[in-house]
This record gives sequence, structure tokens and C-alpha cells, in this order.
Amino acid sequence: MNDDRILEFMAQMSDYMRNSDRRFEQIDQRFEQMDQRFEQLITVMHNGFERVVNKIGQLTDEVRGTNERVEVLTGQVETLTTETSAIRRRADATFDQAGRLTEQGEVAALCVSHVEQSLQPTNAELHQRLLTLENKVNKAS
Repeated sequence: MNDDRILEFMAQMSDYMRNSDRRFEQIDQRFEQMDQRFEQLITVMHNGFERVVNKIGQLTDEVRGTNERVEVLTGQVETLTTETSAIRRRADATFDQAGRLTEQGEVAALCVSHVEQSLQPTNAELHQRLLTLENKVNKAS
């Protein structure tokens, strides 16, 4: 009967360790997703601002002075303003998502911490188990 309890205890500890590993892998995956989204954000922002800078440079070179040309350039600047607004909205959405992922990661880490603490036996319990096992081994021999 004692061996059964020991085996059961070892099986429970094994399950606990597997569950903890799985939870940590999930947390790591969420942080990797957040890192990927930050990289995407930086790339989008960099490309968007590069396009804006390039386009403004082109517009500056093309400005001549005629009324028709000024109207064309004004339309292009409005398009750039619209693109910049879209980039800003995407950047805001990415930051919001990253914040949510961070919060979820923190909540998951806190849950794992609570589960680990609740499943770990206290020193007194472990000591008592060892004494009991020693007594039974001594009685058996």
C-alpha cells in the first residue's frame, strides 16, 4: 500500500511538472507573438515613414509654381496624410494588442505561480512522509 502511495505521489508530481512545462511554453509563445508584433510594428512604421519621407522629397523636387501642379501635389499630400493616419491607427492597434498580450502573460504567470505554490508540499509534510517511510522500512526489515 505504501509503494502505491509513493508511486501515486510520483505520478502526481510528474503530472504537475508536465502541466507547469506546458504553461510556461504557452507563456513563451505569447511573448514570442508579442515580439513578432513589435517587429511588425517597427517594420510598418519604418516603411511608412520612409515612404512619407521619400514622397515628400519627390514632391519638393517636383514643385514648379503652376496652379495645376500645386493642386496635384496637394492631392498627393492629402493621400500621404491619409496613409500616415492609417499607419498610426495600425501602430496604436499593435501597441494595444501588445499590452493585452503582456497582461495575459502576467496573469498566466501569476496563475502558474499560484498553482505551483498550492501543489508543493510543505517541509513539515515532506519530513513526516520521510519519517513514516523510514519507520515502515525499519519495521519491514
